[in-house]
Amino acid sequence: SAKFDSCLLEPSSHQINSRRKSVAREVIWCFKAMQIK
Repeated sequence: SAKFDSCLLEPSSHQINSRRKSVAREVIWCFKAMQIK
């Protein structure tokens, strides 16, 4: 969803170079962030 995509952009915006390596980590982070909200 667009909301999920925009959420993923937050943690990866400052580490574009390592984005591919940390995709799984960012997805988990996003799920947790959405659960808190």
